[in-house]
Amino acid sequence: MSKITISAIVASAKNRVIGDGEQLFWKISEDFRRLKEITMGCPLIMGRKTWDSIGKPLPGRASIVLTRNPKWHKNGAIKASSIEEGIIIGTNWLKNNGSLKKEIFIFGGMDIYNLGLVYCDYIYLTEVDMYPDSKYVFPKIDPIKWKVTFESKIKKSSEGIKFKFLTYKKITQK
Repeated sequence: MSKITISAIVASAKNRVIGDGEQLFWKISEDFRRLKEITMGCPLIMGRKTWDSIGKPLPGRASIVLTRNPKWHKNGAIKASSIEEGIIIGTNWLKNNGSLKKEIFIFGGMDIYNLGLVYCDYIYLTEVDMYPDSKYVFPKIDPIKWKVTFESKIKKSSEGIKFKFLTYKKITQK
């Protein structure tokens, strides 16, 4: 099997806020479409609160849920107790499901991004033109470690919210 790529996928406000701990501050149809297109056929590693906010597995993807609760169980979720275990489970899922894609996604929330970003090769970011107040933020993207490889024009969603898509690639040290 070829190398597995690990990527983070996130929508955040300009001040890096990703939500209020239970849900996003926005709904952007174009972002949901992009998320589906990018992640289809891939495992998603998420925290239990992110799972709870979605409420069900996303079709065509594995939902790997990190939790400290050994008794936690939900239909459609694969439990993991660490980010490393989640990556192993995701790798095995890709092998066993014959997926053409070889990518695992770090899917949030804040604690999972903080734990998982070190493993990531790419970040798929939807930057939302808002400045909500919340302690739940995406980690700062260090320009010494990450370079922008794609940046869309600023768009206006069908819901009237301005946003743009960015892709970052980790800068490998030589």
